[in-house]
Amino acid sequence: MNSGGPAKAGETPTYIKAISYELDLDLAFKDQLLLLGLSTLQGIQGDKAMPSRQDFDPLKLPVQLLPHIMLIDVSGTMPIRLRWRLVGTYITERIGRDMTGRFWDEIYEDKVLREMSKAPLWAIEHRRPIRSIGGAPTEEKEFLVSENIFAPLSTDGETVDMLFAVSVLT
Repeated sequence: MNSGGPAKAGETPTYIKAISYELDLDLAFKDQLLLLGLSTLQGIQGDKAMPSRQDFDPLKLPVQLLPHIMLIDVSGTMPIRLRWRLVGTYITERIGRDMTGRFWDEIYEDKVLREMSKAPLWAIEHRRPIRSIGGAPTEEKEFLVSENIFAPLSTDGETVDMLFAVSVLT
């Protein structure tokens, strides 16, 4: 990826050739950190349909989870726009760039955007957590394997306005 800019006309960036995300509705996490993320989310959610961002106290989150957390703003209706609100230090270091504050449709090519959006859009539509596995594009136009959880957050208990995510890259 060229610092988030689009490819030149007629040029296909190498990272686009292999991107694909699988969705896992059963939440069969392989990494223990993602299980910790799910149990933390469930503890915060309690008997609510969805927790809100205000329910998360960073001082009460497991310290080993913090560098792996992402918060994603959800805006608009159709089309929905996603924006990186927070990207944990582990993720920015592994990927080689900080995307905080950037809209997904401004930094990812169409094919990458469609694949990366599958799990977040599923979580928004179904209002429950989902696991995804796929490639995380890096500055070097290579991929890291990414295992993630995306979970909806809602200020009013009905409309998803943010996503809580945890990611492990290998």
